[in-house]
Amino acid sequence: KMAFVVKCAPVIKEWNYCCCSCSLRAASIVLAWIALVFNTAEFVTYLLWLVNPPESDLGNINRLDVARFMIGGAVAGIILDSLLLFGIHNKRPAYMLPYLVLCLIGIILYALAILAITVFTIIQSWLAGIIIFLVGCAILAVTTFFWVVLYSYYRQLEDEKNLPVHMVFPNCPEEDYSPPPYPGKTAEAMA
Repeated sequence: KMAFVVKCAPVIKEWNYCCCSCSLRAASIVLAWIALVFNTAEFVTYLLWLVNPPESDLGNINRLDVARFMIGGAVAGIILDSLLLFGIHNKRPAYMLPYLVLCLIGIILYALAILAITVFTIIQSWLAGIIIFLVGCAILAVTTFFWVVLYSYYRQLEDEKNLPVHMVFPNCPEEDYSPPPYPGKTAEAMA
């Protein structure tokens, strides 16, 4: 069984980058709850929008279709956030995987969208393009940092789960507990 490993992502051991120094577990719980509250608020907002849509000009786009799509996205987010929280609280990294994988894909797509929007905006106005690029990069940096915190906790759980088990034989002399200096070779083969 192979763990989800992103070679280019750093793994941090402790979160010392905010107002307080807290464990990865505590930081992960806070981030997961923030995500769940955000997606729940988004769900309620779009549900209210579906019941009483605001006056806006969306052209040929059906507002009800947009609301249904956004509600579906919010429900998916609530499910992923719930899985993330369940995995964190019960120290079950497999439940964290859907959130981590989809969030990583979202970060990559967001970075590509920032570049595309910046290019199309710079054609119209340099200043607007640069502002969009800088704000987009700041949001991307914060989102990526939060993902790294969650990923680091996932890796910590995987590492704890996959620790080698040492067997102790109480009837053996103390010197037999140490591994041989040349693993895989017997004393007869060394002679």
